[in-house]
This record gives sequence, structure tokens and C-alpha cells, in this order.
Amino acid sequence: HAFFGTTAPVIGIRNAGVSDFDPHEFPRAVYYDDLPANANIVAACERHIADLDREDIYWDADEWRAYTKLVAELEICDGHELSGRAFELLPWQAWVVGSMLCWRYTEDGRRRFKSGWVEVARGAGKTTLAATLLLHAAFRSRGGDVVCLANTVQQARLAYDAACRMGALAFGDTNSDEEGAEDGRLRVTERKLTCLETGTSVRPYASKTNTLDGLRAVAYIVDETAEAKDDFMAKIVSATSKLADSYMLSITTPGGVQLGRDSPYYTRRQSATEALKRENWHKLDTFAALFGLDELADMEDPAEWLKAQPSLGHVIPVSAYQRQLEDYKAQGKLADWERFQCCRYTTKGMHWVSGELWEANEAGEDDYPTEPDTPIWAAVDLSKSFDVSSLAYGWWHNGKLVVRWHHWIIDRGDRSGFMDYMRNIDAWSKLPNVTVCEHAVQYESIKSRLWDIKRAGDLRCVGFDRIGGQKTEIQSWGQRGKGYNRETDLPMEPTPQTIVTLGPGTFLVESMLRSGQLAMQRCPVVAYCLANVVLEENSNGDRRPTKSKSRGIIDPVVALVMLAANLIADGATQPGAYADPGEIAI
Repeated sequence: HAFFGTTAPVIGIRNAGVSDFDPHEFPRAVYYDDLPANANIVAACERHIADLDREDIYWDADEWRAYTKLVAELEICDGHELSGRAFELLPWQAWVVGSMLCWRYTEDGRRRFKSGWVEVARGAGKTTLAATLLLHAAFRSRGGDVVCLANTVQQARLAYDAACRMGALAFGDTNSDEEGAEDGRLRVTERKLTCLETGTSVRPYASKTNTLDGLRAVAYIVDETAEAKDDFMAKIVSATSKLADSYMLSITTPGGVQLGRDSPYYTRRQSATEALKRENWHKLDTFAALFGLDELADMEDPAEWLKAQPSLGHVIPVSAYQRQLEDYKAQGKLADWERFQCCRYTTKGMHWVSGELWEANEAGEDDYPTEPDTPIWAAVDLSKSFDVSSLAYGWWHNGKLVVRWHHWIIDRGDRSGFMDYMRNIDAWSKLPNVTVCEHAVQYESIKSRLWDIKRAGDLRCVGFDRIGGQKTEIQSWGQRGKGYNRETDLPMEPTPQTIVTLGPGTFLVESMLRSGQLAMQRCPVVAYCLANVVLEENSNGDRRPTKSKSRGIIDPVVALVMLAANLIADGATQPGAYADPGEIAI
């Protein structure tokens, strides 16, 4: 691009003689419309240009020289097709790293950005870039710790191992058997890289809350943060605030539909999007470089790709990107193309209904009807063993079915992968519509909740699936029909989870979603489960929700379909909800 390489003066920089790597080149190019960028990057670059005129912050050129002097010594040696070449700092990388390292407050010299959030497409070189930051922190600080984090230790080792290889090649490893190794500036082991001049060590860790206890690192470099299983960021935010030069930089691709927008990552990332708003430029000192396609941009348009992949044309040829697109299309995996290569959060990976359609039917905050005699219908999908039990209940209001949920989630204590949902228990336990149970579901708690609903309105029916020993347990609560005592019993109604029984309910839920007839509670548990749903179909065209993978859970969705099936059987749907009542097998 023509603007790159400009000799325009840089305002607000202390100490002359800035390196040839110009960290202000990329934001200038975006600011002057010489480089395509999405709305978030445009806002971040406008903020950067405005920062150059501020008097309360300054650019630490000494820090920048130290970093660029180090990377000038590095050679790519990770098996990549560029292996053997000197590490080249691309304009976007110089901007990101420079912003994190070099902006400081004029008053006391403290680091301005304590946290940074970078989203960029796969293949941009983010792991190698993270490795350079690990080495810089090791050489720049004295006697500290530098932490490389990822969802697993194996993932964290990608950046750590890259730092070890590049560092040993450039500066020597005293732990090596090679001749002259005793003069090396580093000591490298499988789990720790130590800079002998500063005493600072770099270590890889899994990004779990309990592994970060007691750590007070000078730098936290976090890879693939969007896949985080718990809110480990809370520990980092607390730790970085206690040290003047400590900081955290997250580098990731967008998260998947299983975790959703309510994941710990997106909750924390909100500070980055808020910081890009003009009214917050002076208030929120969080750095954000959120590459990716804008919401309505065509993900198959090559003119858009540079917005997600700023290394396109450098690390990756445009022709290679085109071939990747064709490969994704051939596999029917455009959702993966959108997420990984276009760097855009997507719900296209949903197997049943899209996240956008589901969210369009979310509304309301009331747990119960405002009128005490309002008819209410309910259904509960009961846990068989180590699983989730979900209650869905609803009532009609202004032509829409208002739907609410409550979930009973079993916590086995050991969350080492027995069930996929268990990684979310800590976050879900804070929700008002979740009850966490130890070892087994608390049936008395479900019974109590149903009585709360009955006292709030006219509870007409509670559908349940009769399985195993639960038949006697649940039917002791009462049974709708002959002998039902309105004062002492709950109106329990068996609702088998067969494909023939749930077919009408599935059809009804789909049609109501399309016509906007639902006003559902917004619930992270339901959003998680929605991503696991696929449809099973028989030869007669009946459909019901099933799991897309054995470790997923879909209980809240099944409870909703059971609720819909009972509405049909009770004649409680709006006109035209199901074409032929004679086909309903319930």
C-alpha cells in the first residue's frame, strides 16, 4: 500500500531514533483509508492517532528499540514454510506489540494498557508473535515470571516451544550439548526458559483458575482465549493491577457456538469493545485489535479477507486463501471458514436452528404470569444419572408463548472431562435459574419448584418421561386425570420421549420460532445446549432433537419440545399450530 513507508513525523514520542519497524504505520494507513479494515479496527486506529496528540501519555521509544533489537536477532525455525528466514515484523504486528509495550502515563511512567485483546484469523502468525513477546519479557524484566497460557498445557507449549527454539538459536542455550553452549544467554528446559542475565523465567500453563494461584507475573500471554473453560481472567486482572509493569495480552480466533456469547471470554472481552467507543477513549485503558469481517460483509469476497487476515499477501498468499475457501465449501464447513479464516463469530454451526433466529425469540424478564389465574403448562426432562434435569414452563401472553427454564445440574466434583458441560458449572451456578446438585439430582427441589409455579398461576399439566425408578418417585407427586386432587397433587402427565410423540412438538417449536411467537428467557445453559442439537427423522417424517455428540447435553431443548407437545395435546396452542390433530400420538 502506498501509505506504508511514509516519512510523516511521529508526534508524542520521547527519545529520537525509532527503529525501522514503525508501529504507527498500520494505524495511519487505516486512518487515511489506505488499508481496508472493519469497524472495530477503524475505531482502534482512530483512537491511536488521537493518542499521539495527548499530553498525559507518551510513547516509550526505549522499550520499542529493545523489542525491535531483539526480534532483529530472531529466525523462524518452527517447520513453517518461512523457516530459515529472519523474523519480519508486519505492520499490524508492530502496532499491536508497540501499543501494549510502549504507551505509558506521563505522570508516573506506569504502563497504560494493562490488558490487550487481539482477534485475528488463523495463519496470521499469532503464535510466533506471542513467542517474541515471551522472549522480550524475559530479557526486559528482572527476576520476574512470564506466563504463557492456553486452554491446555499442550496448546500453551506451541508459543513456548517457538520461543525456546528461536531464543536458543539466536542467543544460545547453556543446557544444550552444542559446542560453545556455555556462553549462551538462556537456559532452556521442557517446562522453563530462563534468561541468565535477568533471572526471569518463562513457563507454559493451562488456563485454569487453580493453576494461577499465587502467580504474579510481569506478562501473561494467552493463546486461543476464546476456548477458555473458566473465568481465569479474573485472577490475571487482579494480579496485573498489583504490579506497575505487569500486563496481559490475549491473542485468539473467535469462540465457537458451544460456549456462546455468554462465555467467560466474551464477558471479559466486553471491556475491549467498550474501550473503542469514542466517549471511553480516555476512560478505559484496554487495548483492542479485533480483526475480522463486519457483520454483513460477504465472507466469500476476496476484497474483504484482509480485514480478518492482516498477514494476507505476506505470510499467506491470496491464492492459498482462495483454495482454502473451496476446500471448506467442498466439506460443507463454511461455518469453520467464517470463524477461523474470516475471524467472525458465527452460529452457522448450529445443526437445528440458527442462533440469530433463537435470539430473535428471546424476550421478557418475569418468572411468572402477572395474572394469578393464568393457565401454565410445564415439562421436565429428568436426569438419568450424571446429567442435567431441565424444567420448561410457559403461558400465553399477547399472542406469544412466554417460556422460562430452571435447570438442576449435577456436579461430580471431578470435572476432568467426564461430561463436557461440567466446564461451565462455575459460571452457570451464578444464574438464578440454576440449582447445582452434588452427585445426584435433587428431586425434592424440582417438586418444590413446580409447586412455586402452581401457586403463581393455574398449572394445567407437567409432562415428564417415565424412566426407571423415577416412575414411582414422580407419580407420587400426583397424576393428572382421575383421582387428581387440585389442593394436594401436581398435575403430572407422562410424555414419552419417542420420535412419534415429540414430532408434533418439534414442528410446533420450529414454526413458532419462524413466526416469532415465542418470548423465551435468555439463558446461557440453553444457548450451550442448542449447539448440540441435531434432528432425528423417521420414515414417516417425524422429527425430534437428539445430540450431535455423545458428551453434549440437550435437556433444556427437549423440555421445550415436550412442553410444546403437551400444549398440542391439551388444545392450548394458537390456531393453525398443527395441521391435523388426528396425527398427534400422545
